[in-house]
Amino acid sequence: MSERQVEKLSALLVSIKTENRDLDDWDLTLTCDHVVRCTQHRDHDHYSRRVVDCPTCATRRGVVEVERVGPTDDPEGRVQRERLLSELQAAKAKLERQRRTVEKTQRRIDELSEKLRAAES
Repeated sequence: MSERQVEKLSALLVSIKTENRDLDDWDLTLTCDHVVRCTQHRDHDHYSRRVVDCPTCATRRGVVEVERVGPTDDPEGRVQRERLLSELQAAKAKLERQRRTVEKTQRRIDELSEKLRAAES
């Protein structure tokens, strides 16, 4: 696909309604040293486009460096707090599952140790 086709497809996809809570802002440093802020769905771990239009230079420029700024339209940090709270709850649940597994394994070790002592007697 050409860059123009990618841009047209991106414009179509961006027009689809999504909650801002699902979007992250990215600061892109371009080859002309200008910084452009772009938005992308937060499922992405890196910014996916390598060439963008620079509004200052009015030409296409390569992306030299990207930095995730954070949730779009979230000056109070509400979305970020909700996301961190969700991650914290998931981590606590995982830890609790792991603790139960450790306890079960410890009980099995104790049972086998007791059987071994009985067999040696």
